[in-house]
Amino acid sequence: SSPSLLPPPYLFFLLPISSSSLPPPLPPSRSGTMTGFRSLLARLTIAELLKTLTENDFFYVIRVDSNPRPFGCLNRTRASHENILSMNSLLMSSKPSPSTGGSADYQKGLEVSFEALNKSAECHAVMAIFADDDADIIASGVRKYTASKQVRIFTFQVGTSIKKQPGLVDIATTNGGMFWHLEDYTDIFPAINDFGWELRKQSSAAVFVNRYRNTFGNLVLSLSTPVIHHGNTSTHLGVMGVDVPLKTLSHIIQRQLGSAGYGFMVDNNGQLVIHPLLKKGWVRPRP
Repeated sequence: SSPSLLPPPYLFFLLPISSSSLPPPLPPSRSGTMTGFRSLLARLTIAELLKTLTENDFFYVIRVDSNPRPFGCLNRTRASHENILSMNSLLMSSKPSPSTGGSADYQKGLEVSFEALNKSAECHAVMAIFADDDADIIASGVRKYTASKQVRIFTFQVGTSIKKQPGLVDIATTNGGMFWHLEDYTDIFPAINDFGWELRKQSSAAVFVNRYRNTFGNLVLSLSTPVIHHGNTSTHLGVMGVDVPLKTLSHIIQRQLGSAGYGFMVDNNGQLVIHPLLKKGWVRPRP
C-alpha cells in the first residue's frame, strides 16, 4: 500500500522481568532476565515510548520470563490517555513472579507476539525488544517468525556492564528499525525522540489528536501532518500542525435543529468530542 494508506501501528514491547538478583544457570534456549537498575531503566523507557503514541495506535506489553504473558489484563489496547496511564502504573508497580526462575524465554515471548499479530492483519506491526545480552537467542526467534510476517523491529540494549551486542544491532537494521544502547537515564529521551520520528516518517497521513488542554488551559483539537519533499527520493522536512479551539467548533456544530434536534461530534474511535450533554470537568487535562 502507499505510505498515506498505512493502517495504525500495533506496537509490541518485549520486556524481561526478573524474579531474583542472581539468576541460576539457564538452558540454551533462554536468556537471563533484567534486575535492579536495568529493569527500572527498561520500564521507564517503555513508559515514555507509550507517550509518543496517538489514540489511533494500539500497544501490547509482554512480560518475558519463563512464562511470557501480557502485563495485567491489557492485551491489544488502544493508546488512549487513560490506558497509557494504567499501563505505566502496572509497569512501575510490577513485581517479579516467583515462578520465573530468573530466565527470560524470548522464543515463547516472540511466539505470543506473533500469535496476536496474526489476529490483527489490519495493522502494521512494530516491535520493541529490550535485552541485555544473548542476542543470538533472540535473533533465531526473530528469523523464525519474520520469514512469514513483516515487522519493524527496534532493539534496546540495557546496561553498562556489557559491550554493544552486534546481534541486537543486526536484528534492528535488517528489520527496518533502529538500535539504542541505554546505559543511564540520560539515554532515554534521545532514544524516545528518534523512535517517535522513525515510527511516523513512513506515513504521510495526517494525525488527529482529540480534545486536550493546551498550555493556556483551553480545550483544543490538534491536526498535524508531515511535510515531505517528493523528488527523486522522498525527504521529510518537518511537521506542520494546527490547533482548533473546541469553543469555535461548538459554535458551528451546536445549533438548534428543529424543535428538539441538536448537532454533536464524535471522533473515529467513537469518543464524544462535542455534545450538549457533556458537562464541564468531564475532560481531564493531558500532561
